[in-house]
Amino acid sequence: MIVRIGNGGHSFKGMDQYFGHDKGATTKERVAWTHTLNMLTDDPDKAWKVMAYTTMEQSRLKMASGQKSTGKKLQKPVFAYALAWHPEHELTEDHIRETALKSLETLGMTEYQVILYRHRDEPQPHVHIIVNRVHPETGLAAHLSKTKERLSDFARMYEREHGKIYCKQREENFQKRKEGEKTRYADPNLVKAWNEAADGKAFIEALKKEGYHLAQGRKRVVVVDKYGKIFNPTRQLPGIKAKDLKEKLKGLNLRALFDAASLSGQIQTKERKKYEERQKELVKKAAPAQVPPEPVKVLPTPEAINRLQNRHLDERAKHFNHYETLMESEQKRLNEHYKVGERQNAIKAMREKTANPSWWRKIRGLAKQDLLELRDMKRNYRNVQERIKNQMDFWTKERERTATAMHNRHDNEKYWLYEKAAEVKDMTPIPNPAKVKARDLDHDK
Repeated sequence: MIVRIGNGGHSFKGMDQYFGHDKGATTKERVAWTHTLNMLTDDPDKAWKVMAYTTMEQSRLKMASGQKSTGKKLQKPVFAYALAWHPEHELTEDHIRETALKSLETLGMTEYQVILYRHRDEPQPHVHIIVNRVHPETGLAAHLSKTKERLSDFARMYEREHGKIYCKQREENFQKRKEGEKTRYADPNLVKAWNEAADGKAFIEALKKEGYHLAQGRKRVVVVDKYGKIFNPTRQLPGIKAKDLKEKLKGLNLRALFDAASLSGQIQTKERKKYEERQKELVKKAAPAQVPPEPVKVLPTPEAINRLQNRHLDERAKHFNHYETLMESEQKRLNEHYKVGERQNAIKAMREKTANPSWWRKIRGLAKQDLLELRDMKRNYRNVQERIKNQMDFWTKERERTATAMHNRHDNEKYWLYEKAAEVKDMTPIPNPAKVKARDLDHDK
């Protein structure tokens, strides 16, 4: 796993325009899915506006939560980083989402507003994580100290847990940091090619063995790796400067090199096709065999009808108990997460305090401050209740959707049973299947 940390920024709108759409376009073909955290909407086009509004209201949030409003104004509320896996990884979308959320836990940012953008425009699976550094309740800004080290350790432990080390350089840098040395990333393949080559021609050949290419960039000679990424070789070679690279390439016709942007595009197109073919194969392997369901092997007798009714009643009871337990657990979890009980007690105490203030609190203006604080507490409590309601509405709709699907299946099974029963000779005629639904077969009435 590779972690890339962005420079941050101040515009959530610009962030959404870049990560939420195709490059330089208004389409969204490269966006596989999005996921929001700690917001009242799952729509990314609305979520970035919520994040921008939270940043604008930072001072009010601090005052409402009792925080100090002093200090330097936050210039870059947008914090962005990406997690990328090796192209040979076969990952589920749930695993990618869960890993991104675990990385937020490593940074201590699970309470902040977040949008995840899962892109599919490159052969390697990757997801972008955008965080609003302003806390939605306290207004305090998230600290970014040692962020790079924390995410590097997270990626290192991830690779160890999943059984294969892809980035050996990270392991070496970890050991060096333990010994107090300063570290800097160096591409091992590039370092190997540089050390083995005596001149420019040998350097180009050594790069080709590793799947790399020397190419002409806009301003300088660059290297294009086997996945189409372009980078300055001197930044990946410890102790090597531009003049050293120029000296090694002396005597080569650099104008004959491929254009870096064109070469990168060709490699990425080729890798993307490989990735799409591999994904199609995985879908075929994962798809269950398309075997037509066998008809219910029951006799069209009253006993068979009773068995079918009993099974339907049992399935409905299990469905009801499952969602009843799930929603009770979710309601309890949300109440604990948002500290609903503590907020209610705080509001009750503040109401008692403001009900009959003393004369000296009125004179000094403290009674008015208490009323303002009570108003903010009530507003925050209403916001919390709205968040909880929106999340519970999701489970209510899911329960209704699954119940509807189950009832439709039950109706189809009943129709099939009665149609078969009507075909049996020497049996009492059965009503038209279209009218069977109105009958009290499942004792619902």
